[in-house]
Amino acid sequence: LNFANVEVAGNVTANTTPEDHAEIDSAGIRIGRKAHRFWTMTPSLGFDYTSYSITLQFDEEDIDPESKTKYYVVRRYNDTTWVPTANGVRTDSTTQGLNNMGMSDFSVGQQRPARLELFSGNNQAGIIGNQLPFPFVVEVLDKFSISVPDASVDWGFNDVPDDALNQSLSETTILTDDNGLAGSTMTVGDKVGPYSVLVLAQNEKLEDLIDSPTFYSATGNVGAASSIEMTSGDGQIGIISTQLSAPFTVTVRDVGGNPVAGVNVAFSIGSAPLGATGQSMNVPGILTDINGRASAVLTLGNLNGVYTVLVTSGSLQNSPITFTASAIGGGGPTSVTSLEVIPTEFQLFQNYPNPFNPSTKIRFGVPEESNVSVVVYNLLGVQVAELVNSEIRAGTFETVWLADGFASGTYIVRMKAVGVNSDQSFSSIRKVVLLK
Repeated sequence: LNFANVEVAGNVTANTTPEDHAEIDSAGIRIGRKAHRFWTMTPSLGFDYTSYSITLQFDEEDIDPESKTKYYVVRRYNDTTWVPTANGVRTDSTTQGLNNMGMSDFSVGQQRPARLELFSGNNQAGIIGNQLPFPFVVEVLDKFSISVPDASVDWGFNDVPDDALNQSLSETTILTDDNGLAGSTMTVGDKVGPYSVLVLAQNEKLEDLIDSPTFYSATGNVGAASSIEMTSGDGQIGIISTQLSAPFTVTVRDVGGNPVAGVNVAFSIGSAPLGATGQSMNVPGILTDINGRASAVLTLGNLNGVYTVLVTSGSLQNSPITFTASAIGGGGPTSVTSLEVIPTEFQLFQNYPNPFNPSTKIRFGVPEESNVSVVVYNLLGVQVAELVNSEIRAGTFETVWLADGFASGTYIVRMKAVGVNSDQSFSSIRKVVLLK
């Protein structure tokens, strides 16, 4: 007996028994982490007091091998239930209980974990690939709602955004500290969106603690712009001096491939046919939208040929991006004339005149009703005019290519035909020369 606030003098008898108390399992003391001994304090001769402190001593052979005596606590049995005492000095062979309010039986050992609680760090947000600013921290409590040190806590991911990689936790299994707290710091994966972390704790009987598992939430936010990529609109064909039917669109992404909004993207004419005028972009620069996309539409110049558009955004990876479009003009047929001669096979004749300026006649024959196309390409393989694209009855026909606005040079005329009522097919090319 270390200290007592004595009201009436008297005697105190102290006994010790080298075995577990009969009610030890309900004391909130951990199996395998206790002293196998209990103590009994009995007052007599009118002894009365308001409170007292007690130091309980045990031998090395009394304690479990896995015990950590620095975490031993004193629990007092008041004939029906166990009550906690305040911790005092603890050594390898003694444990002190302070401010006891009654005399009865005592046992000592480490606390049994009973409940898991969120302590701090929930609902944080961080940039992808970066560590959150604060750890997730839980507190482990015993049956008396007193913090439990030396309790094992497990951490893991419960849910992450689709296809997320590289998310991690600084701790996956950790013991609570002297204040009953355990923490783990999360590094956000490479995808934006909600992350969920599961925290699990059990007692020595492998029973989940109250409120275990519990969950922490975090949000991954988009990182800085890292790269720009072509999305749509490349390789269009349009009529000279008109706006293309679809915009050129790019997407800006961070290192995780997430779209980044609010990034400035510039669109400019890269090249045009020699002497062409009137080519322009509807916007020279624009900020990416919520999907990380930026778009602009090209108006073609007044000459046939290839136009390029450069898309730049600072020093982003893949910048600049080059879009290509082709302009054609006056390239439709002036007529398709039937010559009333039905051939015995498919035919594509040489044009005449050849060389020509500015128009030439192209004759072709089909021996049966067929789907026919006659198309003109430049030497880069870019389609510059479509002269025929229809179902045509058997016969010999002539069409005219009016090549105003096209540059001098060699072009390829290609005919393709497939019989409507048969498996016959045909493909042939002719070189034609425009000479101005």
